[in-house]
Amino acid sequence: MDQVAVSRRYQAGGNLKMKIFSKVLAACVMAASGVVFPGPTLGLSDMTDCPVNPQIVVSDVTTQWVYRWEVISAFPRFYDRIPREENADIIRVFKVTKRTESTGFPDTSVPFERRVEVFYTGGDWMEFGFTYFVTDAHNPHHGGGAYGGAYFISDMSTTDREEGAEPPKVDPLNPATLASYISTNFLDASGEVKATFKPL
Repeated sequence: MDQVAVSRRYQAGGNLKMKIFSKVLAACVMAASGVVFPGPTLGLSDMTDCPVNPQIVVSDVTTQWVYRWEVISAFPRFYDRIPREENADIIRVFKVTKRTESTGFPDTSVPFERRVEVFYTGGDWMEFGFTYFVTDAHNPHHGGGAYGGAYFISDMSTTDREEGAEPPKVDPLNPATLASYISTNFLDASGEVKATFKPL
């Protein structure tokens, strides 16, 4: 199943288990076949004139973290803090680096790298679920996130906690949308978590 089909399934609503399964299956199939999607960089890496956070580069590295049809977490200890329903999976993994001002490409001379895992959960009966980011990006504004943590992303979660009938403001199953949101909404110019987000 290709990414377009998965996104259309999300837009049309439907069974949450199938949404999560389809997203993870797509990543697993690509990893098994050696196909990398959607490319080496996403979001602001393709928007060099964006005034919000032009120095942050977000790369989709999901296929590098698939083992036996499962996306593997680098931070399993943080997942104990996340409430989960019957269906729960890591659906994307992103690497965050910084670009150099002179070349516009990722700066390999400075050892800066962060990771953001996208976790999606919800009940079988729900059309839309809840999205969390799990990351090692520091949060100097909240002591609990000094060395990484888990964050509830309300913009990418349904507001209907009982039935999941209301779609979120931002599509959490679209890789490009995720990368852009991480770059512009979740992280600041230094690559750390913004003050508006509080770790669980």
